[in-house]
Amino acid sequence: MFLFLLSSLLASGQNTEWNGTFIAAGLVSTEESIPFWMHSNTSRRWGNESQFSGLGELNFTYTFSDSSNLKIGSAFFYRNNFANELQRRDLFVEYNHKWFQAIVGSKEVETELQGLSSTNKNFLFSRNARPLAGILLKSPSAVPLFKSFSLDWELAHYNLNDDRYTKDTFLHYKRVTLNVELDEKSTISGSIQHYAQWGGVSPDFGAFPDDFRAFVKVFFASKGAETFEDDELQNALGNHLGSYLFEYNRKTALGDLLIYHEHPFEDGSGTRGINVPDGVYGIHFKPKSSRFIDGILYEFVTTADQSGIDGGRGYDNYFANNLYRSGWTYEGNIIGLPFILLAEDRVLTSENNPILSNSLNLHHLGVTGNWKNFTWQILSSYVIQKGTLRAPLEPELKIWSNYGSLQYDLKEYGFIRLFGGLDSGKRITDIAAVGLEYGYSF
Repeated sequence: MFLFLLSSLLASGQNTEWNGTFIAAGLVSTEESIPFWMHSNTSRRWGNESQFSGLGELNFTYTFSDSSNLKIGSAFFYRNNFANELQRRDLFVEYNHKWFQAIVGSKEVETELQGLSSTNKNFLFSRNARPLAGILLKSPSAVPLFKSFSLDWELAHYNLNDDRYTKDTFLHYKRVTLNVELDEKSTISGSIQHYAQWGGVSPDFGAFPDDFRAFVKVFFASKGAETFEDDELQNALGNHLGSYLFEYNRKTALGDLLIYHEHPFEDGSGTRGINVPDGVYGIHFKPKSSRFIDGILYEFVTTADQSGIDGGRGYDNYFANNLYRSGWTYEGNIIGLPFILLAEDRVLTSENNPILSNSLNLHHLGVTGNWKNFTWQILSSYVIQKGTLRAPLEPELKIWSNYGSLQYDLKEYGFIRLFGGLDSGKRITDIAAVGLEYGYSF
């Protein structure tokens, strides 16, 4: 009601803009479930067993005299065969200034690398789960430092308000990126991002510290005075995850080239690189001019090292935690790399976690292009699932997941899109599906 009244008042001015989108899609599948790339990295617009999905989005923007603006946005989707069939995707107020950007509420993260990446260029925070609710502050663009150096940053606080083992968990997030311009055509950048689950109420240990003193310790990833389990004594207060991202950009006569590597860590051994070579290795090329291909990407992802099996420093056990036993999930969905497998029917106790496989090797290819009024996309992923270091899968799962779409632009009448997927491999039932989608924006 507050958002509606505020938008109505602001709409009386001339510096206003409204826009919206409506999308409806249906599909048929050979099994109850649908292929991997039809539901993964969709912000949960599709459920694993959905045959219909509808999305409605409405945004309002008011521009001030100093060119800053206030944006109010909402997006809701419906999908069948889902625990909560009707849910919000977005519900936020956003203020944009030339020096900073602030978002309060829930907003879907932007699509990176033309939607071709297996992680949306973020190993820890892809588009695989529904957007989280919280407060995000960030720089709208890189801030010049001196000569060829610039810096950009993000800082956020989220609430994990889903039904999880440790209730009412907080989530802290920050990122800093340093950019260096080598010459007119080349840049390199290095980023570090840090997430931490903290606070909350555990059924085993009661309430965890959630005051300002605890937040300071979480912010700097320092050890807390409180210890609950022997293998938590060497870790910082809360459940910490992070990654380093290194990028090289080069503008060539043929197009833009990006080479990148993201290295994850969950404890001290990972920050020191003992879990090398784990991470994402990717290359993305965007042709300067092309009549058919607009972008091509290849990624290799491995999580099989995990600092080894040395009890003193190994068993990183990505996305799992002994105190926050729901792990790196939201509403039962992995927040980061969507290929981490969950044991969906496992009932969590003080002795287990939901992770079925977080040790894997992945080859992923994505291609997109257009021709006249047509836009097309292909995703193909081959993954070897090894299980966990303590509970390996024998034999390993080998799965090939494919997806393709062909969209026709109806111009002022919207668009229509044909899409399909196919999953096949050892120890799984082959799944094939085809769907049709219509969308309209105003």
